[in-house]
Amino acid sequence: MTNADVVAVLLVGHGPLASGLRGAIEMIAGRQERLEVVQLRPEDDVEGVAKRLESALQKLGVDEDGEAVIFADLFGAAPANAAASLLRHRPNIEIVAGMNLPMLLEALLGREGVSARELAETAVAAGRESVRDVGEVIRSALAGAKAAGGDG
Repeated sequence: MTNADVVAVLLVGHGPLASGLRGAIEMIAGRQERLEVVQLRPEDDVEGVAKRLESALQKLGVDEDGEAVIFADLFGAAPANAAASLLRHRPNIEIVAGMNLPMLLEALLGREGVSARELAETAVAAGRESVRDVGEVIRSALAGAKAAGGDG
């Protein structure tokens, strides 16, 4: 697998969130190539974050017509808005808001030989699937076991 075979990924979020997610990803899956992080600081505005995102994309080797996926923490917030502002001159980037660890793991471990669009779609599906009410899952399993004659 060469560097060019994997879609570049950029994480952007409020404060240390994106860096924390990167740390968790690398704890689970090892060091990741073509992955950068941009943090929103209290003094930042959308334009400043957009400039840092642009610099990070350049560092990742993504040309203006190149593909990448930017994951942002909140839809409609400064990190996602800064990423969206890049679409004017970077039409082939994808932006996914509402990033979580399961979606990022799915994306980072499955980004070889796929387009940025495909990667974004996979990540969104994984993110949605990963949100669970654990108490409800367990209560349902216990009720099923009890109905089947177990001692639940």
